[in-house]
Amino acid sequence: MLKTRDLKVRPREWTGRIRSESFDESKGTFDVVVTTGEAILRNDYMLWDGPYYEELGLKEGEVRLARLNSGRLNLLDNHGYANGADWGPSKYQTGNVVGVALANRARVEKIAGADALLSTFQVSRRDELAGLRTDLKDGVVAQCSPGYRVYLYEMTIAPLDGTPPTFRAVDWEPTEVSLTAVPAEEGAHVRTSAQSENPCRVIDRRPDTQQRTMKRKVKNAAGVEVEVEVPETEGDGTRTAVETPPAPVAAPAAPSDAERAAASAQGATSERARAEEIRTLTRTAKLPAEFGDNLVKTGTPIEKARAAIVEEWAKQGAPATPATPSDTTRAEVREVGNELDAMQVALIHRGAPHLVPVDKLTPQARSFVQFSLLDLARHLLEKRGERTRGMDRSKIVERSLMAASEFPELLANTASKSLRDQYEIMPNTWQAWCRRGTLPDFKIMSRVGLSGAPTLEEVPETGAIKRGALSEMAEKYRLKTYGKIVPISRQAIINDDLSGFTRIPAAFAVSASTLIEDLVYSILTTNAAMADTVALFHATHKNLSSGAGSALALAGLGAARTLLRNQTGQDGKYLNLNAAYIIVPAALETTAEQLTLPFGAVVATNINPWAGRLKHITQPRLDVASAIIWFAVIDPAFGDTIEVGFLEGQSGPRIESRTGFDVEGLEIKCALDVGAKAIDWRGMVKSAGA
Repeated sequence: MLKTRDLKVRPREWTGRIRSESFDESKGTFDVVVTTGEAILRNDYMLWDGPYYEELGLKEGEVRLARLNSGRLNLLDNHGYANGADWGPSKYQTGNVVGVALANRARVEKIAGADALLSTFQVSRRDELAGLRTDLKDGVVAQCSPGYRVYLYEMTIAPLDGTPPTFRAVDWEPTEVSLTAVPAEEGAHVRTSAQSENPCRVIDRRPDTQQRTMKRKVKNAAGVEVEVEVPETEGDGTRTAVETPPAPVAAPAAPSDAERAAASAQGATSERARAEEIRTLTRTAKLPAEFGDNLVKTGTPIEKARAAIVEEWAKQGAPATPATPSDTTRAEVREVGNELDAMQVALIHRGAPHLVPVDKLTPQARSFVQFSLLDLARHLLEKRGERTRGMDRSKIVERSLMAASEFPELLANTASKSLRDQYEIMPNTWQAWCRRGTLPDFKIMSRVGLSGAPTLEEVPETGAIKRGALSEMAEKYRLKTYGKIVPISRQAIINDDLSGFTRIPAAFAVSASTLIEDLVYSILTTNAAMADTVALFHATHKNLSSGAGSALALAGLGAARTLLRNQTGQDGKYLNLNAAYIIVPAALETTAEQLTLPFGAVVATNINPWAGRLKHITQPRLDVASAIIWFAVIDPAFGDTIEVGFLEGQSGPRIESRTGFDVEGLEIKCALDVGAKAIDWRGMVKSAGA
């Protein structure tokens, strides 16, 4: 019978290797073999009352790579210990951070025929680390010791000859990598008790004949204590020093290997979304918070979590309604929120009240409005069980900025939401007449305009449908990344300066919106060549109105409309396009309003046929090139104009943060992956305005 045990385990260490030959002196980057998963003999009594082997699984779904790929996993000096020889107390100083893992560089490769987990790191450019960079390059410092947390072990079958059993970590996560002179070997030490423990489940896959027994004292019928042997997982025969106290509700079953793999592949962002939705559903069902926390900690996929919540809900006698809350219920749940959410809302209200007005504050958020950044840092430290009495401000900030603290997550989430909310309310003009596209990666993509589709032909009663081909004149473009990093100093946090987490992200949102507008309208003004080697606006394309009658007036609008109506596809068939917008420089804004506003006329000869049928877009970027040139474009629903592409899963700028290298504090990075390209000339007309 399969048996499981729930434990509390501390972070552990492994043996890693630095590839000195990969060191790039110009960038300060190098590759690290984090682990090969080779079994290490341990004797720390954390999992077994004797020696045992520990393996780290490297199959798909067995290792959580979100933190290693986030760009926020630190490279430390000797695990941050003050004295690596006798494992003295941790210093917890930012000076112990000597580098960081580069984002999205973790991978599993074959080394000598076996799987190995590798990642690329970058060492800090601090002057005092010049010698370390030289040692890394020369291979003098060639060993490292990754720290990691394990959430699920599988105890595999051991021979009956006394050979130690094997515990294979099938759900684990790297938490840091340290340069060290003596990495973990047999009997490696466990991290100090100051390190927080995490729940861990052990699945015993040995047959019942191999189940170990433990001696337990009981009273016999005469009242005398005697020792008896019981299965190790029975009653209080387990090692109570590392047991998890029983939860008030039954813990959900552990997910399967396939489910763990799917959950692990979601990455850091989707992991937070999964946890948030599970906790939201738990609150909606009015179940204890511990139930939702168990689902989150065990990596349960959202569909299975929803089913578990419904089942538990039914056990408690709740009405049989769908587990997915209604819109009204979601609104009520959002008002409840959790503590970190409430802190985030309070910070945004203080720094950018226009994004979260006072009437939108929840009662829980109101309780944190008067908290300074230092107050929030102190509060979160005390929630983790750390004593802050007598701790100076600088020390509080230093402790709060550690990777294990919730404080950096709070600041990062606040900055991200400030950016997102500000970006959503930013005015722009391109969305009205351009098409939004999604690109899966940064490779060059081809786009064929709608006008490139072949004509449908009649099919005889006994005939076959003929084959057609799309136009070979496909427009090509790719995404580019734009970004900037802004440091937030420790002093700014102590001084309660919220600009780094509210105003600066809001400014990033303005920059991102401005960048997209620049990309789009530069296409109109530069008039670059299309795939057919002819300029976007050209007489050959029959979309250039010049000479007399091209000025912005009724006659000019008529000429532009005629050009659009007469456009044909690649097969020569008329497309019958109609102008939906005119794009004018600021100098022509008043004239454009007179031509497009829906004012009635008293005399029939004064009727404006464009009134109420055409919208105008004023774009001052056009004035730089000319104050009289204007454009007529179609609605993007009826044809192609310009496509603005974003990376799949991202519709705007993103915010990331990490503990700073050059400053004692945080670094906030804003990045935007975007590209723009004219897809078809047929839906746009340029009027010279003469």
